[in-house]
Amino acid sequence: MADCVVTIDGTPGETITLFPSPGDPTVFTLEASGAAGVTLAGDVNGPAAANVADQASGNVGGVFPIHAPVAADTSAGAVATSGAVRLPNGVTEGVEAVLSGGGNGILAAADGAGNAIDYATDGNNEQVNIGGSATALISARTAIASATGGVVPAQSGQLRIPNDTSVSARNAADTADVALIELDASNAVQVGSDPNASSVQVAGNAGSIISLGSSTSEVNVPVLGQALATPAFVTANGAAGTLEYVSASAVGGLGLPAPGTPAYNPAWYAETDIYWDPAGTAGGSDSNSGTVIGSPVLTFKEIVRRYGSISPVMNYGQNVTVHQLTSQPASQDPVFFAPKISGGGYSAIVGTLIANGSPSSSVVVTPKARGGPGTLLQVSSFGTVAAGNLLFNSTRNSYAFVDTIADGEMVMTQPISAALLTTPTSPALAEDNSWATGDTMQAYTLPSVNLKQWRPEGGDVVGSAFSVGWVQFVNIADASGGTSSEFTFWGETLTVLSACTVASRLYIGGGLGGRGAVLLVMGCRVVGLCAGFAGSAEIYGGVLDAGLTNANCNLTLDGDIIVRSSISVQASYTVIGAVYLDNFTTNVGPGMLRMTVALWGPGSLALYANAVLYNNTGTTWAATLLINGALSFGGTLTTGSYYTAATGLWVGAVALSAANFDTHNGLNDPQTGARFCGID
Repeated sequence: MADCVVTIDGTPGETITLFPSPGDPTVFTLEASGAAGVTLAGDVNGPAAANVADQASGNVGGVFPIHAPVAADTSAGAVATSGAVRLPNGVTEGVEAVLSGGGNGILAAADGAGNAIDYATDGNNEQVNIGGSATALISARTAIASATGGVVPAQSGQLRIPNDTSVSARNAADTADVALIELDASNAVQVGSDPNASSVQVAGNAGSIISLGSSTSEVNVPVLGQALATPAFVTANGAAGTLEYVSASAVGGLGLPAPGTPAYNPAWYAETDIYWDPAGTAGGSDSNSGTVIGSPVLTFKEIVRRYGSISPVMNYGQNVTVHQLTSQPASQDPVFFAPKISGGGYSAIVGTLIANGSPSSSVVVTPKARGGPGTLLQVSSFGTVAAGNLLFNSTRNSYAFVDTIADGEMVMTQPISAALLTTPTSPALAEDNSWATGDTMQAYTLPSVNLKQWRPEGGDVVGSAFSVGWVQFVNIADASGGTSSEFTFWGETLTVLSACTVASRLYIGGGLGGRGAVLLVMGCRVVGLCAGFAGSAEIYGGVLDAGLTNANCNLTLDGDIIVRSSISVQASYTVIGAVYLDNFTTNVGPGMLRMTVALWGPGSLALYANAVLYNNTGTTWAATLLINGALSFGGTLTTGSYYTAATGLWVGAVALSAANFDTHNGLNDPQTGARFCGID
């Protein structure tokens, strides 16, 4: 067809040119010029008139390809009778526009009666508004880039919109638009996320199935009022209208309580091993399962959150161990835990030891020898071993701390078997004195933990199982950077600190211990002052670097514990088993020291008013009171008196010594009531 020029409405300067499409003779390109747009009038396959305004391009000179109706009903009355563009019924591809931003768009619309629907674009040609009845059928296929922003919509599908935009509807009150569905900037499909939406309902007809996720996907249900971090997995259990948590083995034990209810997650509570990576260097994330070593949680507060409390009521007989995989950075995520345990179950936190160098078998061992001053266990230094390291003797399967290093010799704390140090129970305490030259040894550093409270409650004994709280192989950090902070213990069942370092002060606040000590400090280094104020406790082996003050605690020291500073005993009852006193003075008064094994080393001992050192070893003073420092009353008086029954007289000015205690069955200070007495 040759080009033709048509003057429309007799208005000069307005022309229309029709160009046949080379590929499709039924498609013509209509090009308009002029200032007022284009009006087509006439009876074209029907009585209707079609008015085309130059709206698609937003400027003069828009190009409008028009598809001729093919196999459509074009009989009289079948063509739309109103609208800017009027098409016959049955046309599925109606108007194609080349927009100013580039690209072709095809829009076909018909209402329930087959009438075309009005459409218009905004000023930037970025949006098409279509009005019509609620039964309008709309199909849009386009690949249009915004004329202003260059945002590219979807390249396929019947309705294509750009990223981070929504399909919206007007609310019933005609006061706001409500986003129905969108793909947000994170490529997450959002349905009903608009705050103007009162609810999102997924409804089905009788017998229909509503599916969430698939066999390879997860359904995440967040806790009310909390961000979606750790998902809760639920699945239908087969009964109508009910849901249940899936097994811990299937989803790693994750799951959360219903909103507004106390936290009780059967899957999480059933876990016996929880893995924690506070440094974040072992893959730790609070969205991990936390129940396998390869999927640890990052924070302790996440562990507490899943229990729903710092004081969860554990299942009867339940054991749980929190495995600390890495050292915890200082001053973050404080650890408070007070589980309620029963049925002989335990709650433990166990640090993962950090190897310091390689093992060595080229060691020379000098055995311990009690005496005045005696000799502590010594091992020749090797590799990069440092004071404060925990040494593992794999030949003997036991551990001891490196207390000090000087002149190539490491002074060690009393070794204790691995079986005792790593088995959560009420242990039968014993020393390992078998270390020998040539044994294979490995040095370790303990991971730090910001432990503020470990306070279990309960006390059941079932067979050989004791309900116990257990802390093992960790360095309890001091936030002050020195020894000013306090790790205060108060317990209502046995709690054991096993092969730990307490970098802060250790305060024993009290607790109930009907069967014995409520706190057992076994094979530990206590860097700060140890102080007993109430309750009962035993410190077995290890070292007290800053000494001991016991004001009102039933306290036992044993296991050849090393006391590097002074001991002060006041108004309390203290049992002395095997204790090494360094070159300091132990001051007692008022109160009692009951000696059951041996008091040895270079230290001194002073008894003040109403103080008693009672020999309960069953053997002589000479065999058990081995310290070679001064013995005194009040720190100055080095003699005492004894009573002679035959004469009824007191004999005084007798030197205070183990030998004289044996000869005179002890000695007294009649003025203050202080005394060395008894052999039972």
